Amino acid sequence: MKLTAEDIAIHLIESGIYERCQTAKKYLKMIREQFYKRLQHAESRRIEFTKHNLVAKFIPKRKFQIDHFSLNYYLYNIGLLPEVVQIKAIKDQPQLAKVLEPFQLKDEYYITPNLKLKNRLNENLPWDNPLENQSIDELAFWFNKFYYIFKQNEALYNVAKNKILCFFICDEIDKMNFKYGSFTLFKRQPVFDCTKIFNNFGAEFLIRHASASAEKIQNYILKGFLSEKDINQYRTVTDINLTFYLLPLEVEHQMLQRFQANLITASLNRIRH
Repeated sequence: MKLTAEDIAIHLIESGIYERCQTAKKYLKMIREQFYKRLQHAESRRIEFTKHNLVAKFIPKRKFQIDHFSLNYYLYNIGLLPEVVQIKAIKDQPQLAKVLEPFQLKDEYYITPNLKLKNRLNENLPWDNPLENQSIDELAFWFNKFYYIFKQNEALYNVAKNKILCFFICDEIDKMNFKYGSFTLFKRQPVFDCTKIFNNFGAEFLIRHASASAEKIQNYILKGFLSEKDINQYRTVTDINLTFYLLPLEVEHQMLQRFQANLITASLNRIRH
């Protein structure tokens, strides 16, 4: 028998995937808060818990004020304007939205659940002693336990959501009610073909209405066409916040490997250009 979106949603709940994912996520947040409270005044910004294969890190995150107009002119002068910018925030500009309508790329969607599972979700905490009374070793044990439960069930949850999303799009429905609640379809912010806009309206239109995409900027840094120094001319640091991370050492290692690989790639590409 062919499965329906409702079948997948019911299985998601009755198999316990959703409950395990959400419960583990809740516990991880509580445990991270305890680690943060105990480490926020530590001298080191990076603390390893080798016995538990964990690392706690405080990473500075810079907030910028960007001179979008001047940055766009710079991108235009080096021939990257339509490749690097994007147009956002047109909801309050109906005239602009109308002009851009022919240049909108394919709509993208996502779904969110609204589930009535108060009686099903586990309200009993798995530890006997309150977290604030537990040692770092105990907290690390609980973190590892629920981290892997969360990751495993998050993957299954995402697979199920993607399958349900396919049904929504194919059947052209925007909401599905079932015995545990509902799933609702939402459209992501529209994306426009800036190259076609550039070719039709010219550079001035993009310079006035577009802004550089951080992700695309990063891609062109990796390709060797830009550098952080180039971009920093047009942005001013307005604040620096420390963001707290708690993660397995192997995950940090994978992140550092990717970062190093990106640095090498960017360096080699700059030499070629």
